[in-house]
Amino acid sequence: MAITYQRLKDFNRQLVALHARGGRPQKVANRLKVLIYDIEHGSELPFRTLSVTNNGESRIDH
Repeated sequence: MAITYQRLKDFNRQLVALHARGGRPQKVANRLKVLIYDIEHGSELPFRTLSVTNNGESRIDH
């Protein structure tokens, strides 16, 4: 089964604003950029760059 990903129109603008806040928000934005790059370039496991919780779940800090 193929998985499709969609981005809303203002996603890139919000990502730039998140990056501009600096600190922790900037780190989150950078991790999202890596994830988006992996998805766009056909990585088989795009979520491998995200941290894993104690229960083995992938997540993005927020």
